[in-house]
Amino acid sequence: MNISVVSAVGHGRTELAAFDHALVQVGVGDFNLIPLSSVIPADCAVEPRAELPGSFPRRHGDRLYVVMAQERSRVPGAWVGAAVGWTRIADGRGWFVEHHLSGDDGDALRRDLDELVRDSLSDLCEHRGVRSGRTQIVGEVVQVAAQATCALALATYRCEGWDG
Repeated sequence: MNISVVSAVGHGRTELAAFDHALVQVGVGDFNLIPLSSVIPADCAVEPRAELPGSFPRRHGDRLYVVMAQERSRVPGAWVGAAVGWTRIADGRGWFVEHHLSGDDGDALRRDLDELVRDSLSDLCEHRGVRSGRTQIVGEVVQVAAQATCALALATYRCEGWDG
C-alpha cells in the first residue's frame, strides 16, 4: 500500500465551503473521510505529492481513510496553517502527527507548526522506546483575504466502497 501526503488551500464564502474547496483541490472532495490516528504500517510507502496520483480510485461517496490537519478562518488578515508530519524507524514502522494553528504572523506560524510536528514525533518515538528517523512535513500556511480560507494537509491511506 502507498500512502500519499498532500496539501492545499481552499477559499469560499463560509469556512465549511473553504474546507470543501481544499478537499476538491487535492481530489478527495467526493469521499466520506474516515480519520485515523497515526500509525504507518511497516510495509507501506509514504510519498509526498502535489496531487493524488491519477490511478487513485475516485468513486463518489466511497470511504477514504486519512490522517488530516485543517485550520479555517474568515478573519481577513489572519493566518491559518495545517501540517502533517511523519517519521519512520529502521524496520519501516512509522507514525504521523497532525497539527493546525491560526495566528497573526505567517513566519511564526510556520516555525510553530514545524516545532509542534517535530516535538510530537520525538515524543511518540520516546514513548515507544525507539529512535526517531528523519522527519518529513507537508503543509500549508496562508493568509486569509476577502473570503474564508482553509489550510489542509492529509495523508490518504485507502479507499473502499460500501458494497463489502
